[in-house]
Formats: sequence, C-alpha cells, structure tokens
Amino acid sequence: MPLQPPKYETPQYVIDFTPRTVQALLSGQAQDGLSVDMDFHVDGEPQTRAAGSGKRHGDNGFVASVEIGGEPQNHVWNFDLLLDRARLHLDDVNAFS
Repeated sequence: MPLQPPKYETPQYVIDFTPRTVQALLSGQAQDGLSVDMDFHVDGEPQTRAAGSGKRHGDNGFVASVEIGGEPQNHVWNFDLLLDRARLHLDDVNAFS
C-alpha cells in the first residue's frame, strides 16, 4: 500500500492587523503565553469580520482561534513572524491613537 501524503488544512481566515490585534500581539500578555483578543476576517471576504483569540504555544508557536461559519478554526502560526508583521503596522496604530 503506498504512503498517503499528509493532508494540510488551509485556514479559512486571515489575521486582520487592526489596532486591537497589533496591540494584543505586542503586549506582555501575548509574550507571557496568555490569551489575547484579536481580529480576523474571512479569507477572500475582507468585509466579513470575526473576533477571536490567540495564545502563545511552545517555543515559537501561536495558536489563533476563531469561529467561521459556525465551525471553530485553530491553527498554529509562527509567533516571530506575527510580531514582525505587527511591528510593521505599529505606525498605523499610532496614527489612530
């Protein structure tokens, strides 16, 4: 019997780097592994927003959790990459403050 390739699930959402999400990712709570509130939108439908949360997992993982269409979505993202992206949006956040 041939080996089956692993199945990868594509997230149905996009992390929305709103001021709330940026502040949450850069907060001490996120660094300490506590759950933080974040904003998301449905992939391909930026006007369809959803609220969810995220929590640091392991050395460099970050589990994002959101419900899309009544179904829970949980995926592990690279925490360092999310921090870099949040820092890129920091000027935008400061402009809204």
